[in-house]
Amino acid sequence: MLSPYKGGKQVPVGDIDVYCSDGHRYYTGFGSEKIYVSREMAVDKKAGEEVHITLRKASASVEIIDLK
Repeated sequence: MLSPYKGGKQVPVGDIDVYCSDGHRYYTGFGSEKIYVSREMAVDKKAGEEVHITLRKASASVEIIDLK
């Protein structure tokens, strides 16, 4: 799941959350204030399957607009 920045962090970036079928959860930030999402989005995939991310260039940043 990708989530927009919700405030309260030292570096204002969105979140990447990974929920594994075995119950483990992993999370990190986008790593750059120039990458963002405007809404939560998620994709289900099996081990070894690819995730395709669609990006849109904005004036001074890059928006993630779709996951497949």
